[in-house]
Amino acid sequence: MTADQLPLVKFVGPEKRITRDRLVQMAALVIGGEVKNALWKEESDFFSVKLENGLAYSEKNTGSAVIHRIYTNKHPTSLEGAEDAVNRALEEVVENSLLTLHPDETLDIVSITSTHYAIYGDDAEGNPASVRFQFNGENEAVSEFQDEYMVHFGRRFRGVPVIGQTLGVKLDADGNLISFQKRWRDIASESGKSTVFSLRSANDIFATAEDQLKKAEQEEVESMQCGYVEGDASFAQSEAGIGCQVIVRNFDVREAMSSNRVVWVNASTADHPLFGKKIEFVSGNTIERPLVDDGAADVMN
Repeated sequence: MTADQLPLVKFVGPEKRITRDRLVQMAALVIGGEVKNALWKEESDFFSVKLENGLAYSEKNTGSAVIHRIYTNKHPTSLEGAEDAVNRALEEVVENSLLTLHPDETLDIVSITSTHYAIYGDDAEGNPASVRFQFNGENEAVSEFQDEYMVHFGRRFRGVPVIGQTLGVKLDADGNLISFQKRWRDIASESGKSTVFSLRSANDIFATAEDQLKKAEQEEVESMQCGYVEGDASFAQSEAGIGCQVIVRNFDVREAMSSNRVVWVNASTADHPLFGKKIEFVSGNTIERPLVDDGAADVMN
């Protein structure tokens, strides 16, 4: 983030978030199966749809959607590595019309991970033996193999990172989509010249982060990423914040998972809220019934 000023970025409102019917359509594309046999549930903060081979839900507050297909046919992957996994993940999202980007929005690769399995059977004498797979036209003995790939994407708006939430795409061994996890809010527009925020200097931001260090515990700033900021579903947020995520490391703590913490610093001179307003969800009556009642119109039509 190198600019001196940034325009305000607005997220889409409730009227354009993923509705129950849209969630059903997406679930049918990813999971398959007969939509008319689905059960749907509505809570105060989300919709969910349960199909025979998977489930899906969407948060009302953010419009994020998560869809999982049950996958049990595990075998060595046919994908040729991380680059192939990224390309295939993007193809699956496009082919199933699961994501619409703002014209000024682009994707980044955040991480690529794969799942490895160790599997053994018993031979005639009860000793561990490799399991045979019918793979690439041959019957192969395999004891350890790589199966699913998970690709996480981040995004940018006009080249500036949007920090916070990600898009996750999981592929089975054949490169087919088994999980779609869109955690972020869709971007509606930017304010143009009507609302432009001046930014604090990098030195000022860094100094603010250092003021929050616990000197007695030997904390130091390890890294810093700045850009637009988006909170999770516990925040009501109609506009992106502008700030920096500062990773602080405690050198007195040896455990890697416990040695780091995150400090957020507002990068706007106007002190524009980073995450919006914290909200508390109130549980209400749960609605649960078949997606299509007997004699009712199909919601897909």
